[in-house]
Amino acid sequence: MDDEQGEPDRTYVTAHHRGPGLLHHVNPRLGLRENDFHTLADFARSLDASS
Repeated sequence: MDDEQGEPDRTYVTAHHRGPGLLHHVNPRLGLRENDFHTLADFARSLDASS
């Protein structure tokens, strides 16, 4: 989670993570909101399902 992401971030995650990764943008003016937590939970559930 970050307020600024770009191609270098995607490249890093691809190169350094064997499994799925989630790059999730957080609005720096608002911080983490309820929808962000839903997104993270959905991602975590998708990892559990692939085991």
